[in-house]
Amino acid sequence: MLARHIPADRPAGRCSLAHDDTTRGRSVLRRFAVACVSLLLVLGVVAAAPATAGDGVLRIATEGAYPPFNFRNEAGELTGFDVDFARALCDTMNTRCELQAEPWDSIIAGLLEQRYDAIVASMSVTEARKQKVAFTDKYYSTPMRFVARRGAFTSSDQLQGGVLGAQAETTSYAFLTNGDPYGARVHAFATMEEAYAGLLAGEVDAVLTDSLVAWDFLKSDAGQPFSFVGDPIYTDTEIAIAVRKEDEALRRRFNKAIALLIIDGTYQRINQKYFPFSIY
Repeated sequence: MLARHIPADRPAGRCSLAHDDTTRGRSVLRRFAVACVSLLLVLGVVAAAPATAGDGVLRIATEGAYPPFNFRNEAGELTGFDVDFARALCDTMNTRCELQAEPWDSIIAGLLEQRYDAIVASMSVTEARKQKVAFTDKYYSTPMRFVARRGAFTSSDQLQGGVLGAQAETTSYAFLTNGDPYGARVHAFATMEEAYAGLLAGEVDAVLTDSLVAWDFLKSDAGQPFSFVGDPIYTDTEIAIAVRKEDEALRRRFNKAIALLIIDGTYQRINQKYFPFSIY
């Protein structure tokens, strides 16, 4: 195969595998192949081969309705901390990625059905979710907080027996409904944007959510009449990337990329774009 690209009148003595000594040529080819494989192994290229779709694209799902972590801007484009972080991960892994928005209540199902390869959507690591998917190392941490109209309550104890809201299929909703800690009626909202709308309309007395998401709402114009109520609730506070359990190589690649983004300062720059304090 190599010889057919070499002119027949090519002079002898040039650096070529196409010469009369076929035995020597085959030996050189074998040594060349062994050297290439050894180099790839040393560089970790073989072990780090991306677990991507057949077209070589790594598909990542996010929700697109959870500001400031993932949402659509005025142009309808996905943006937010999760989105910037996912794109930085892909750059670090030297992998072409596509981000897509998926409803929160079916986002794990979509991963298991192989509609995408990973979830970067501020997903808390829980024991229940670990039964279905594998998680990377954390990429940020946050407790939950109640948000209510300013001055209406002085402590979370006063929420007993009230009407509380949370986004469905979240750790906040699970906390309110497992064991009924507040003896309250719990209203499930499809998105946090709808939960805030319910709070503004007086449909619920308070909403429970990720404290960083609540912080973003409270500093907005719509959030000015509201404030945190009670102490932070520390349960399932680590946020990580979800992949299928069989994609261990991809999980390891993400872990390495997370560490590299922290080491080179990229993570801190993304953090500061959305928060004036560290969320790691």
